Amino acid sequence: MCARHRGLLLALSLVLSLNACTPRPSPAATPGPSPTRAAVASVGAPPGATIEPGTREDPETTPEPDLSLASTPEAVPAGPTRTPIPGGLPRPNTAQSPQELCQTLASNHPEDRSRPDGTSIPITLATTMIDRFQAANLAMGVLRDARSTEVVRCASQVTLDVLVGPSGRHSGGTAYSPGMLPSDRPTLFDPGIALAAYDFTTNERVKSLITGAVLGDADRWRSQPSSRWDEIDAAVQRGASGISALDGRFMRLIARAVLAQQTSNVSDANQIGESGVIDSAAGLDAARAILQALCGDEDDPRCS
Repeated sequence: MCARHRGLLLALSLVLSLNACTPRPSPAATPGPSPTRAAVASVGAPPGATIEPGTREDPETTPEPDLSLASTPEAVPAGPTRTPIPGGLPRPNTAQSPQELCQTLASNHPEDRSRPDGTSIPITLATTMIDRFQAANLAMGVLRDARSTEVVRCASQVTLDVLVGPSGRHSGGTAYSPGMLPSDRPTLFDPGIALAAYDFTTNERVKSLITGAVLGDADRWRSQPSSRWDEIDAAVQRGASGISALDGRFMRLIARAVLAQQTSNVSDANQIGESGVIDSAAGLDAARAILQALCGDEDDPRCS
């Protein structure tokens, strides 16, 4: 496992410990099937439960978390592996057709492999959000430029795969772990990267950026995560105006991807993609501002 994935695993394990030690408005959820099986252990997984880089969730075969393996993470079996390209995410201005770009996004782990390794947990969480917004931005660009229903389906699925995680709503066997939002459960189990980043920092500007542009209302996500997923679905039913009213960019992007899956008109899907490009670009700007704010407090190679 490379240092980057070890750093993210450490971040998520420590966030889990923080959640366990801090009183929450809602009671703890009953442990269920492990929600992880991809690039790293999910935020809600037991500390030490690791997953090999580049793998994806298999809901049918994922075993219950085994706390006895916490001190020997290598003993946790990995799922089916995928071989990522050396660069991970393609360049924003890559010379690929929409279909080729979507296939690249669908086949490679959504991270910037040119970024140096570092050990700061807040920086790791911030760079993960940057990478997922970048992947969603590319996927929404594919949706905007699609000329066939096949490419529409590919782009909308990739968007969901890089955002919802294995335990979010609208997840499937191709979702990358960890998810950006909390699990689709009545009470908090896996907080996802965005809420973890909010809880892990004491920087008030970072907290403001996360709630104002990335996650939305953190307290509502913490107390009633499934209800927030209900809000996403309700927004899809109302269409573009309902989606634009959602208070988090990750929520809007998921809603736009679900709406695109439901349309059979390529032109309508192109308009959804155009709105998604705007949302993902705004989210990417916010995530970069989060990183910049954190770098004022952190000494990490990724801040250079």
